[in-house]
Amino acid sequence: MIVYPTSSESETVAFGKFLGECIRPFFSEGVIVFLNGELGAGKTTLCRGVLRDFNYFGAVKSPTYTPVSYTHLRAHETRGNRVCRRG
Repeated sequence: MIVYPTSSESETVAFGKFLGECIRPFFSEGVIVFLNGELGAGKTTLCRGVLRDFNYFGAVKSPTYTPVSYTHLRAHETRGNRVCRRG
């Protein structure tokens, strides 16, 4: 595990850009980067920096949000199906 502490949002984005530069040569082969951290640790900010290096300047969703959102959706679908079967 590599720990690279930053002390501001701009430093975290800059490190994300650096990380993007580092993984770029391997991108066509497939790259997986695991991020682990508490809520508010800077995972989304780091992702924003990586994506800026790949010339993406749109909004960046939290990488934590997607699995939580999908799980909520699946639970909602399941409840809906049960209601439909009873009706």
